[in-house]
Order: sequence, then structure tokens, then C-alpha cells
Amino acid sequence: MFSKKWIAFILTILAAALPAAVWAHSGGTSQLNREPAGPFMISAWTLPETLEVGEINLIILVTTRGESGVDDYILDADVRVTLTNRDSGETKTVTATHEDATNKLFYESYTEIESEGRWQTEIAVQSGGETGSAGFSFEVGEVPAGTSWPIYAAGAAVIASAAGLWLFGRRRTSPGEKAGEALDSPSAR
Repeated sequence: MFSKKWIAFILTILAAALPAAVWAHSGGTSQLNREPAGPFMISAWTLPETLEVGEINLIILVTTRGESGVDDYILDADVRVTLTNRDSGETKTVTATHEDATNKLFYESYTEIESEGRWQTEIAVQSGGETGSAGFSFEVGEVPAGTSWPIYAAGAAVIASAAGLWLFGRRRTSPGEKAGEALDSPSAR
């Protein structure tokens, strides 16, 4: 059906051409790790790894300490995130839900950050009549000039092409035949 080389070639192209889709939920940068927030514990991550002006992803996990000593996931919470630029005073509030989450144990929100600077984030959680909050801050830089996905796509295409040439560009030889020589040539005898 398919040779190992074809499968390797196709996997190489997929790995090179779709890194954003394959590695999109690498976990992100940990901002909070089981931070006490009233009766809750909040963990939070941000993506992309280096925060720049543009879209960011906030990933939040809400738990409580269960009776058995194991954390219980809180899946019915109202999770609101307020982001404030400390430099400009710009403020925005977003709701994090399971709807956008890849893993439905997490609450996620995608939002646009329009300005660089130091941002303060406050996560407010409400569930079962109880509330809690925790916060963190992060730095947002400006998108470097000339950075764009076509550059990365071109690099991926070059790598995929090189892999394809390496896998399929070699001349096939039959058993007993040296590469570049036919069996009936005088030097092969």
C-alpha cells in the first residue's frame, strides 16, 4: 500500500506545515499554580509563550480540595477575567468558558491585546454561592517588524522539500549492484 518512505514523507510535511495546529495547546506559560482564591484554587496559563500585541489565549483551571485530599474540578463556575494595562489604564473584561476550551476541564478565553506594556490580570470565580479571586501580571511586547507566518511557512516548505528529495531522490539499485554502476559494466565484475 504505502511504503515507509511515503509515510515518513507525509508525516514530515504535516509536522512542518501545521505546527500551529499540532502544538497550539502546548500548555502555555504558567502564570498561577493552584493559587488560593477563597474556597478555590486557580491555575492559569497564557499563550502564545511570548505575549505580543494581538490575540492571546487565557487558560484557567478551577479546583477545590476534595474530601479525599484530591483536587475536585469545578466545572460550573462563572469565570471572569479583567485585564488592565498599568501604563495606559486600558481595561477589558472577558468571560472564560468551556466552550472555547480544547480540554473541557479548563476555562478558556481568547482576547485581543491592542497595546504593549505591563498588564494586570484579575480572575474572579463564582460557583455555588462562593467567590474567589486571584491575579497575576505579564508583559506584552510589540510584534517585531517583519515577523509573519509566510516566513515560517516558506521555511517549512524548504524543509519538507529537502526531506522529500532525500527520501525519494536517491537512485534505486538492485541487490549486488553498486550505486551508479550497472551489473553488466566491466567495472562491476
